[in-house]
Amino acid sequence: MRLQPRAGADEIVGEREGLLVVRVRAPPERGRANDALCKLIAKRLRIAPGRVELVRGARSRQKLVRVEGVEPTNNHIERLLRPAVLWRKRSFGSQSESGCRWVERLLTVVQTRRLQGRPARDYLYQALVAHRGGAHLPSLISSN
Repeated sequence: MRLQPRAGADEIVGEREGLLVVRVRAPPERGRANDALCKLIAKRLRIAPGRVELVRGARSRQKLVRVEGVEPTNNHIERLLRPAVLWRKRSFGSQSESGCRWVERLLTVVQTRRLQGRPARDYLYQALVAHRGGAHLPSLISSN
């Protein structure tokens, strides 16, 4: 991330050139701006300030922080998306807007049930029976 000290307000501005831009009021003296950065991140994430640590860039505008409990990569999300990517590659995608919506919904059901540790087939069967009977569809959200 890129830190701008002596700003008018403590705020997370957004992304620029692949870096998160953060402004803090504190001056870049004796680690004050770095402390303000860690406190601001902790406040925005609603976690204890001690769970945010400056890893690199103590004397630079470019910083690297570690947040306890947050994986520094997006590997988990990539693994969750992998089945959808493989399906699209094998099937060459869908040829219509309604086909895209159908696949998107089916893959959502399958992945959600997988994360819940429950079989997708049971939900799909219940949804089909409800649809054919004119009843409300079962909830995909686990009641456990």
